[in-house]
Amino acid sequence: MNETTKQTSPQNHYDASCLVTFHNEGYLAHRTLMSVGMCRDYAEKRGLSVELVLVLDNADPVTESVVAGHFAVRKDDQILRVHQCSAPISRNEGIQAAKGNFISIHDGDDYYSENLVYESVVCCQAQPYIITHANIHIGFESDYYMYRVGNIRYGDYTRYDLLTQHPLIVQTVAPRHVFIQIPYQSTGNGFGYEDWHWNTETIAAGFEHVTVPHTFMFYRRKRQGSVLVRESASKSLIRPSRLFDQLESPVYEPSSPILRDNPSENISQKPVASADLADVVKPARRKSRLYAFLKPAAKKLISKLPDDLQPPAKAFAWSFLTLARSVGEHVRSKRPTPAVPTSPAAPQTEKSAPENFPSVSMAECVAALKKISRLDSSLHPDVNPPLYECRFVSDDRLGRLFALLYNPIKGQRYDAVYLVPWLVPGGADLMTINFANTLAGQGKKILVISTLPCPSPWRNRLAENVDFVDLGNAADGFFNEDKKLLLARILLQLQPKAVHCMLSQLGYETFIDYAAALKQYMKLYATFYCDEKRKDGSDVGYTTLFFTAMLPIVSGISTDNAVMPRVWHRKYGAPLALFSTVYGRMDFAPSDGENPFCSGKSVLWAGRFCQQKRPELLLEIVKKMPETHFFVYGEPYAEEDRHLYSSFKSLPNVTLGGKYSGFVSLPVKECFCFLYTSAYDGLPNVLLEAAAAGLPTIAPDIGGISDFINDQTGWLVGQDASADDYARAMEEMRSAPELRRTKVLAAQNLLHVRHNETAFKNSILKFYGF
Repeated sequence: MNETTKQTSPQNHYDASCLVTFHNEGYLAHRTLMSVGMCRDYAEKRGLSVELVLVLDNADPVTESVVAGHFAVRKDDQILRVHQCSAPISRNEGIQAAKGNFISIHDGDDYYSENLVYESVVCCQAQPYIITHANIHIGFESDYYMYRVGNIRYGDYTRYDLLTQHPLIVQTVAPRHVFIQIPYQSTGNGFGYEDWHWNTETIAAGFEHVTVPHTFMFYRRKRQGSVLVRESASKSLIRPSRLFDQLESPVYEPSSPILRDNPSENISQKPVASADLADVVKPARRKSRLYAFLKPAAKKLISKLPDDLQPPAKAFAWSFLTLARSVGEHVRSKRPTPAVPTSPAAPQTEKSAPENFPSVSMAECVAALKKISRLDSSLHPDVNPPLYECRFVSDDRLGRLFALLYNPIKGQRYDAVYLVPWLVPGGADLMTINFANTLAGQGKKILVISTLPCPSPWRNRLAENVDFVDLGNAADGFFNEDKKLLLARILLQLQPKAVHCMLSQLGYETFIDYAAALKQYMKLYATFYCDEKRKDGSDVGYTTLFFTAMLPIVSGISTDNAVMPRVWHRKYGAPLALFSTVYGRMDFAPSDGENPFCSGKSVLWAGRFCQQKRPELLLEIVKKMPETHFFVYGEPYAEEDRHLYSSFKSLPNVTLGGKYSGFVSLPVKECFCFLYTSAYDGLPNVLLEAAAAGLPTIAPDIGGISDFINDQTGWLVGQDASADDYARAMEEMRSAPELRRTKVLAAQNLLHVRHNETAFKNSILKFYGF
């Protein structure tokens, strides 16, 4: 695959190899080679032997011609022609071919101060576990700035920062064996930033990254076609790293809330990250890059914006501050720049720190620019805006939160991870719990992650060997982009076999942003139950927002009925093969004798008292049947629900039962009918419970309800049925006790055949392919 030219009488080894990768730089490659050639001349005059290893990765004809014919290239230098179309992989090939004890990494369109290679190699020779970078990184072309590359030993950044930020740069000098032992990883398909990843891996391996005093890299920030911009726009991530497994949880006192748990929810020996983690994280939070400069009023304003407006608002604020700093630097340009005091070194290493080198002044940067402008006049300070200093601001709070959430579950090989908004009383939550507990009962390792900052009172319903992480409460206060990144990083480090988003908005959004990366390590699944509706009948909700986006991402979609997949096939063109119907589990054995529960005089209504369940229609039905008594169970959610709820209190034919704990606690024996009103639904679990309890049901023909309630198993009314329609159906039920019994037994038989534990278990195992 490699073709090597110009290798007459090569040396067996060199002190250093300057490895330069080229793609389609064209004539820009000429001056880069001049710059690297000057680095070699400087080093050789001081006693080092240096070779050039020039890697042409699918280079265009102009780049090929410039490199092959350049006067800085000697006969014993190496030119490798590869066809990787990948910077990290082509670098690896150059590293394998290199004969230097040390390798200096360069890109094909950047420039370097002539002392860079020599000073870096000398530094590495003196300290075996050192990896070096240029002291000053100066950007040019689309932007004009200087950046002081930080040192972790001086507290410029911490290991936690590397989860979300890259304080180092692409230019690197290290012993060749380091690059052999820790090769660059491929990019693309959701992953990028190979230098960032390589730096994290070397830090994890025990190497320390330092800067070499008074050395410069001149980095071309392309106006168009920048790989960095492209990777950022596509939300690329760095690959899983051993460094993130090494991050220690922030220290907390024994009395910290992290140690306290609600006794009713306490699960012994169970890795649990609870809402109390936020209390541990907050004292460790530092100001983010933006918050370090914004005034409190601006912070408060941005935090109140909708999630989709916060990123552009932050970008605008950052641009404004950049302009302000440029003006400030222009005013200060004729005055010496004072050294920036550094914070005390973080306890990252036991190695003794070398002498603290004097800070490079802005005047020295300007002088370096004037010197390199002899090579490229476009860098001269006189033809550019004032050089401003771009500083790295340590913001390790998300990294610390990651460690707190991840460390209790680190090393677990999960078969399935469920992403849920919360675990509260409800059919969707019960379905998640049954999924998790059933698989756990089959010996699978299961994790549930909640993503909303709300309590999860049903957490204690999870089996003891099911792990739970409360990300929603722990990450409350972070921007939504941070939460998605945090969730994606946890999943990438865990690498479970399957990740199933069960109605978690953060989960759906994380899939959309990071699916390309996640799918390389795990299978993704989603759940949808029905189309949610507004009062005017138009679609709203998760299906509208995320359904079509999930189709090319997930390996399968689970639902609880066989009706909606056909609807979505007609509506969106979704392939039917993508869907799996997992019917809700109901532990029930039908009775062969007389059903004792369908001969009462009252009507039972039970469920969430919210707009979805149409309590206004229930009120109208109650008023139309003053001679019939109604038991109404459920709690109001929103303010308008509470106002409507109070309207039932004055009705003489209504008993308000409020919150209830399970269907068995309801006055079933006093009723002849279960009344269900809803604007949209999948196949509600409460209908299964009513049938199991022996109550015939009247329900609207919406969503997946007709998959259970039909002419044989109950009374089905139209989706636009009026209060009169419901009243007529209930009068028919009241007057036909034998028909009620027949339909209840038919519904119970369907439960026995289709909704039993074994059928539920087999459906889940088939869905995941376990």
